[in-house]
This record gives sequence, structure tokens and C-alpha cells, in this order.
Amino acid sequence: GRKKVMQTLKSMVEQGLDQPREEQKDLIDLLVKELNKEGSTLTKAISLDLLFVLLFASFETTTQSITFCMNEALADHPEVLEELT
Repeated sequence: GRKKVMQTLKSMVEQGLDQPREEQKDLIDLLVKELNKEGSTLTKAISLDLLFVLLFASFETTTQSITFCMNEALADHPEVLEELT
């Protein structure tokens, strides 16, 4: 899974590098602009890792937040937990 996603992201970044858009419309455009800046410390590898983390970290964060809230709510209301089990 990760390998395929990284290949897709790499293709998108390379397309942006080959054919940069004048108007920035998304994060890839912003990364391409930074990659093309002279003296930039951003590398293609770092930009790909950043895109991957942003894509998948938000999913995990949401899931973990909901789980945490449910655990807290059930801990504060053991009668509800008992009714559910």
C-alpha cells in the first residue's frame, strides 16, 4: 500500500516539476515552488514524506480523537457502559 501511494505522490510531484503551474492551486504546487527555489533545504524525498504524513496522519488523528472521547465519556458514565455491554 505505502509503496503504491508513494509512487503516485512522486509522479504528481514530478509532473509539477516538469510542468509548473503559474497559479498555486494545491499543496503540491507550493512544494514544487519551494523545490525550485535556489538554496531551498526542501528535497524531493522530504516533500514526498510530508505529503504522505499529511495524507494519512489526519485519518489516524480523527480516529484516535473519537476513540479518546468515547473512552472518556464512558468512563464518566459507567451506567451507559454497563447498558451497552
